[in-house]
Amino acid sequence: MRPARLAIPEVANWYVFRSGKAEGPYTALQLWEIQKITARTKVRRGEGDWQRAGEVSELTKYLTQQ
Repeated sequence: MRPARLAIPEVANWYVFRSGKAEGPYTALQLWEIQKITARTKVRRGEGDWQRAGEVSELTKYLTQQ
């Protein structure tokens, strides 16, 4: 029998730029569930540069159509 793999929890390290300020940190799933990000939403990971969520390949599945 193989040992069960433990799921590695996602780190909340994404920030959203809304109303002139950074909000977060969130996990990628929380960006979709709580923030309802679109391709135009400005996001950053940790202390990285701000960019549009549609330009981040790993976030494309979490984008809300608006």
